[in-house]
Amino acid sequence: MRENQASYLPVARQERRERGWHIRLAIMHAVLGFFPSYSLCRTRRFALAACGVRAGFATLFWGLPRLTGRGRITARLQIGAHCGFNDGCTFDLEAPIRIGDHVSVGHKVRFLTSVRREGPAKPAAITIGDGVWLGARCTILGGVTVGAGAVIGAGSTVGTDVPPNTLYSGDRLIPLNGVALPEDAEPEDPGESSEVRSPRKRLKDAWNVEFANLRWRLVFAMVISRFLPERRGTRLRAALIRAAGPAVGRGTRFFGMPMMQSSRPGSMGPRLHIGSRCTVGTGVVLEFGEKMEIGDRVSIGDGVVILTTTHQLGPKWHRAWTPNRFAVRLGDECSIGEGAIILPGVTVGAGARVLPESVVNANVAPGVTVGGAPARPVRI
Repeated sequence: MRENQASYLPVARQERRERGWHIRLAIMHAVLGFFPSYSLCRTRRFALAACGVRAGFATLFWGLPRLTGRGRITARLQIGAHCGFNDGCTFDLEAPIRIGDHVSVGHKVRFLTSVRREGPAKPAAITIGDGVWLGARCTILGGVTVGAGAVIGAGSTVGTDVPPNTLYSGDRLIPLNGVALPEDAEPEDPGESSEVRSPRKRLKDAWNVEFANLRWRLVFAMVISRFLPERRGTRLRAALIRAAGPAVGRGTRFFGMPMMQSSRPGSMGPRLHIGSRCTVGTGVVLEFGEKMEIGDRVSIGDGVVILTTTHQLGPKWHRAWTPNRFAVRLGDECSIGEGAIILPGVTVGAGARVLPESVVNANVAPGVTVGGAPARPVRI
């Protein structure tokens, strides 16, 4: 009996310790979850480090990630230096996840160690090489290694290893024309630049990263919306969003609080216009670094991601290079299906229909139905 008690005590202590780490994550989400994206970016990294996540120098979190798994999950996540993570990322930490330096991760990217396309049905580690660019809403399955300098297109599901310096896109992991990205000369690493910034300049840059995009009216709207159940209080959410700055037409309903993000400081009103009698589903991402115009009577399904910011293709050690911004317009009476992705610079014509889970990277003519990744006209 004493032997059984003695063997049980260390296990009980370990379980309490593991629950403690999950409690820290819950507290972090409770405190920082009210703040909008593109604010408190370094604070989020420090909070994750306090929970046990190893993240390198100058890594930024533009939104809070979701960490799941059993045990002390934060010890299984290792992130390099000079990385950037957009809002809505999910880390399934049943097995270790290692991410290299200068990695850029788009909106709602999922790392699923417990899901595998092939092999035994058990969790397997994920490795992301240096300089990788992961597009919005791509999924990395367990056991996958993404080579250095690779680019994964938006909406792709990666179930096999990706060679270095390779562009992959599509749910079936078909390389685009089977051609690797060009080898390019490596410029000087900004992290190793010889330019010496003054203390005042360093303080100003740090302040801008943390607080330039902190909009208190949006914080208030997010706090109030937390107390509203999904698909309830739709017009109240519209009023809160309208009070935060964006132009929202009469009769528009929000079934959930969208992730409204702008990487540029200043008023949100001139860059986000939503027409009248629109419906916006739950879990929607509206990223409006450039102007985003949504017409009247537009239907936006659950989990839709609409982006205006992308990046110029960079050298192999950092593929997501200089940001580029292009306006997006959704015409009157168009319909965006659940889980679709609208990429920067796209215009969806009046009355057009985008099928669920589509990736739209080109203009859609009025009245046309498109689907797939990338989206192409289809007949229904």
